[in-house]
Amino acid sequence: MRAPAHPREAERLAALHRYEILDTDAEIPFDRITRIAARLFDVPVALVTLVDEHRQWFKSCIGVKFRETHRDDSFCAHAILAPGPLVVADAREDPRFSDNALVRGDPFIRFYAGSPLVSSDGHPLGTLCVIDQKPRTATAEELQVLSDLSALAADELELRLTVKSLQAAEARLAELAVTDELTSLPNRRAFRRRLGEYVLEAGRGRKFGVVSIDIDHFKRVNDTLGHPAGDAVLVKVANTLRSSIRKTDFVARYGGEEFAVILSDVDEPAAVALADKLRKAIEDMPAIARVTASLGVAYCPGDRAADADRLLATADDALYRAKRAGRNQVVLGKA
Repeated sequence: MRAPAHPREAERLAALHRYEILDTDAEIPFDRITRIAARLFDVPVALVTLVDEHRQWFKSCIGVKFRETHRDDSFCAHAILAPGPLVVADAREDPRFSDNALVRGDPFIRFYAGSPLVSSDGHPLGTLCVIDQKPRTATAEELQVLSDLSALAADELELRLTVKSLQAAEARLAELAVTDELTSLPNRRAFRRRLGEYVLEAGRGRKFGVVSIDIDHFKRVNDTLGHPAGDAVLVKVANTLRSSIRKTDFVARYGGEEFAVILSDVDEPAAVALADKLRKAIEDMPAIARVTASLGVAYCPGDRAADADRLLATADDALYRAKRAGRNQVVLGKA
């Protein structure tokens, strides 16, 4: 007999899926719990089960070779409806289970005891259960042990979720450390890190260009339209640069109204041409205020060891020469 759905089935399934544990590999903490349960009850089968919409899946299994069964055949789907352990002394004599495929066939269940695994917000996710192939009963002390072990399994689920949350938070913090908050571009730290990688490869023949970009007369935008408008212009420039570079290139907000680009695997004329393409994209972009940019290019020919600080200084010097020459232009620097 199929167990009826849990009264809060949708919420229960949402809680189960939040743990992202279904179909994951075996894990030692859960296997330890099933081994202890099998020994304490002196039974051939012990399982940590999770009851999904149409199946029950075993996170840990002792004594069976399969990892899931259909929910229609699940004893545990009945157990999650109970406030405490569910005990079936002889499944052949119980009308709920006498016709069950797991009673009539492998693993030939006779005795079953299952204690619900309850989430931190009170939803039964599955059970820790023990199974025997001969009828028997369970004492109150044994059921207390089973409940304690199921609580330990539930604690492991919570610990696993906490670890995943901490890992996600650490990854997010790491991302924020190298991401500009306003434009979502990589920041100066990320740019220096990527440039360092290119510098290491320069001695092995990698050619690349470094472009320093500064928005012309940006202070006027802030002074006349206000800082929110200035921020909007910076975001627009960032998006324009992001969509204008090649997939192999790298763009970052270097600070203030400054941006920087690494042009990957180019010769010197191509580096200047690509930089001018970026200049024109900024000049042509629709924005709250029309802006232009000056760009300085430093080129690394890949025939000798490079120096990141020297490349940046060369690009910056070329940028300032572009400013002095009238702005809205590209100047190639000479190392």
